[in-house]
Amino acid sequence: MKFILIFLVYSLSASAGLIPQSFSARYENSWQSAIGGTKKQEGTLDYKYPSNVRLDVKSEPKTTLVTNKNTTWYYQPAFNPKEESQVSIQKSSSHPVIKFLDSMKDGLENSKFFTSKITGNDMTLTFNEAGKKEFSFQEVILHANKAFKDITLKDIDSIEMKDANGKLQKLRFLELKEGVSFPASHFVFEIPPKTKQIKN
Repeated sequence: MKFILIFLVYSLSASAGLIPQSFSARYENSWQSAIGGTKKQEGTLDYKYPSNVRLDVKSEPKTTLVTNKNTTWYYQPAFNPKEESQVSIQKSSSHPVIKFLDSMKDGLENSKFFTSKITGNDMTLTFNEAGKKEFSFQEVILHANKAFKDITLKDIDSIEMKDANGKLQKLRFLELKEGVSFPASHFVFEIPPKTKQIKN
């Protein structure tokens, strides 16, 4: 789930160093499998400042993460009707996803998790020890379709990520809408019947 942080990075304005108050995005995440070949994951991410996130992984295995300032739900539906679905519930606003999203309101220059460097059409984020521990990433490179200092949100072509183990992933955005109006209920997970609840 920690790849979510890349969505936040995509949502930065290079000039203002801010994420929008709200956005909704469709994404495709790809990586090399251990046995060769490329694996892909598709889904959607909705965000509303402060501390509201909803991530729905649409490809198998499907999962849903919903978090607000009070509660985080992580839902894993059953593979077949004979199995039991499961949801983990955490009464906390300290989830890494929302901490990272909200921290971006202070801008890239003030991040306590990484340093940033712009070279032409690219921005490289190099994570410090605190960032590596929190998000398990070493480096993230954002590729824009023009000089990075002049970009808008939709000018990001792709994002390359290197995790703490050196594994590479590539994120591509299929669609992004800013300024989306979400009802409060969108960031409250409704637990389906016959779901095992694990409270942390």
